[in-house]
Amino acid sequence: MYHLKFMAGTLAACLLLTTAPSAAADTPGARLQREINALIEALRAQVSQLKAANTAMREQIAAPNPGSGQIMVARAPQADTRFKKLFDDTQVATAIYDNFEENLKRLGTASVDYAKVIYAHDDRTNYRDAASYEKSGADATAALVKADRLIKIAGRDAYNLPDRKAGLCRPREAQRLGYQNERFYDEPAPAHCSGFKVGERLIATASHCIKTETDCTNTRFVFGFRIDGDNLDPHLNIEASRVFTCKKIVGHKLEGNGPDWSIVEVDRDMQNIPTVKMRPTGNAGTDVKLTVIGYPMGLPVKIAANGVIRSVKNGYYVANVDTYGGNSGSVVFNTEQLQQGNLLAEGILVRGENDFEVTTPCRISKRCGVDGCRGEDITMASEFRDLL
Repeated sequence: MYHLKFMAGTLAACLLLTTAPSAAADTPGARLQREINALIEALRAQVSQLKAANTAMREQIAAPNPGSGQIMVARAPQADTRFKKLFDDTQVATAIYDNFEENLKRLGTASVDYAKVIYAHDDRTNYRDAASYEKSGADATAALVKADRLIKIAGRDAYNLPDRKAGLCRPREAQRLGYQNERFYDEPAPAHCSGFKVGERLIATASHCIKTETDCTNTRFVFGFRIDGDNLDPHLNIEASRVFTCKKIVGHKLEGNGPDWSIVEVDRDMQNIPTVKMRPTGNAGTDVKLTVIGYPMGLPVKIAANGVIRSVKNGYYVANVDTYGGNSGSVVFNTEQLQQGNLLAEGILVRGENDFEVTTPCRISKRCGVDGCRGEDITMASEFRDLL
């Protein structure tokens, strides 16, 4: 019998370790990565054996008792108990493995960490609860969705998006795991990145969200994807006038842990949508207050205020803003300017700390102190403003 709790813990540890950036071939990090990969393969082999045992138990339970035509469990209730326990154990192991495999596919082979996290208090706000100046900023943003996720509504010039969730723990699950409740767990999450209008036909986003012309062709920009008033289903009845098609990449740059930006052109003018302006000269300094607006985990738009710039790097800032995967490409406003009604951006949110403390059986957000963890990286507006 395998120790399933040990297996689950080992799988979780491997999953966390696989999020680390890749290292050169002769570094300690690379040696550790090779050891992790070997452990993953060993665990895969163990679960394969468990699956085989599971199949064998199914066959034995269902096999007829020779001479009677009755199944085995009918003549041996105590065997039924043993088989059921082994069956349940292997089902649990298989579920652990499948979840692990899904997360490995999600992580892929990227060496740069595009995840994000919560710093101190969770400052994210839904559109309906935001200040008027924050709503103006949100109106300039778009959720990036794959073209095949837009489902045309018969007889109407409108679309639906799938009601997929972000996998966050429900209150009862969070309580059982010993964590505080996850906000927004029941909201739809069909998007994969964020963007914002910077010209009549131009949108800014992160380059890792749209790397190639094929990515561009397969991307749609959905404006107005938000929780507003009593509308709890923003993924339904999306007017075609709010959906724009990526036509071509105007310019982009992706440098590992450095600048990460893309300016793309859409298929038509974006009328009645506010345009974000960039800091006209120079760059911001440390302690400048920031507000990020985007689509964390693909959720409806969220406004996250109360961030500040911790440090200034070569081509990007490091700040303590509350963001997640899906926020990549989010506009990062200068808060003081935003409060005055000026949509002035300091840059684009591109990467950061790992999102989650727990990923199985559901997601629990990672939380850091206001000065803790690695911080979130923001490509400076000065990197791309000359294209606008």
